[in-house]
Amino acid sequence: MLPLSIYQIAHLLEHKLEPKMAGEELIFTATVDSRKKGDLFFALPGMNQDGHEFLELAKEKGALAAVVSKSYKGPAFGLHLIPVEDVLKALQSLARIIVAKQKPLVVAVTGSMGKTTTKEFLAQLLQARYHVYKSPGNANSQIGLPLSLLSLRGDEEVLVLEMGMTEKGQIANLTTIAPPDLAIITTVGLVHAVNFEGLEGILGAKSEIFSHRSTQYAVYSTDMPHVEKINFSDASEKIPFSTQNREAPFYAALEDGQIVIWEKGEKVLKRPWPILGSHNVDNFLAAATAVRHLGVTWEEIGANIEKLELPGDRLELVHKGSITFLKDAYNANKNSLCMALKTLQSLKLGKRKVAVISEMLELGAFAEEEHRAVAQCALEIVDNLYCIGPGTKIIKELFDKAGKNCYYYDSKDILRETLKKELQEEDLVLIKGGRFYNLGDLVEHFEC
Repeated sequence: MLPLSIYQIAHLLEHKLEPKMAGEELIFTATVDSRKKGDLFFALPGMNQDGHEFLELAKEKGALAAVVSKSYKGPAFGLHLIPVEDVLKALQSLARIIVAKQKPLVVAVTGSMGKTTTKEFLAQLLQARYHVYKSPGNANSQIGLPLSLLSLRGDEEVLVLEMGMTEKGQIANLTTIAPPDLAIITTVGLVHAVNFEGLEGILGAKSEIFSHRSTQYAVYSTDMPHVEKINFSDASEKIPFSTQNREAPFYAALEDGQIVIWEKGEKVLKRPWPILGSHNVDNFLAAATAVRHLGVTWEEIGANIEKLELPGDRLELVHKGSITFLKDAYNANKNSLCMALKTLQSLKLGKRKVAVISEMLELGAFAEEEHRAVAQCALEIVDNLYCIGPGTKIIKELFDKAGKNCYYYDSKDILRETLKKELQEEDLVLIKGGRFYNLGDLVEHFEC
């Protein structure tokens, strides 16, 4: 935090501390996890646990104060308690106030895929000119984003933020906390689809990133489905980009291992492309398009391409003896799975192409359709496929019908032991799954 005193935080949250609890101690960090050190603890209610049950543990971890519900009547455990009507709204309100006081330039990105990678690319390109803060990891939720903003120190010029959602209205709320000057939609797909009737509804919810009156620039991919249905609200300038349509104002392609970019029909950049996955060209083009409208030159962009890095667990090559793993275990949906499979196919490595995938969750009525699509993509690429999770049973059925090797598992431990026995020298193995299955540790703990 900036820092702020406990008294100042209480005042910002419209609570008056008693004179005997003046609260002059300074707060530098905030947390919602009582197991982690943080000067200020937000006692959030949860479906399975209530943060108020962990006030004593928060104190043991070093907390000085806690934001609690007005309904809480338990002990303080030596903490300064700041009672509020709604703890989550208080967290969001405090973040909103801090951003408003600082008045930084805000760049926000959303999308069903690629938003974290695009955020990382944005930060790397903007650092050529600005003091940049980027939200850590995938801190893009109603809790994660405001909590991350409480780590601001006050001297940041640009905030690069990721905004996610699981249902309508959530991104609109995040834009009130950190109103974007420039906002980006990377693409849309059937992710968290259980709460929507289809892609149009998801696109509508993603379009909320353009809903704030402060937004001057709306950057978006013309390659996404139903692009004509984007609601731009009051965004003053629409800026499209594409890797499929050469007529787009910003267009990029891969040519002989080099990325080539055109701006309004003029070739403006050509550099060796250091990143795996052709789909990451889209993410980079989104970032480059955005920073061009924030004063960064093509020379500066080109100079930073060789420094680009993907976030963790994205298309990471890991060697275990003679076996090479392509670890892409951050998350999974149909599009990202098929893109990872195509990257596996493109690599000139390995005698066999093997894939280990988990089911894709939160798809509701679209689950079977999306898993069938993954099967069709995988059939053309892999020699052996290993699946985990009930949703992948349809994939095994389709592989069996095609006479291709596919193995289904309910147990991750059994899957782990099977891979140790069956993977062969010089195999190239894609590991791709959702966070629930944490398939990345299959690589981390693999023994030849």
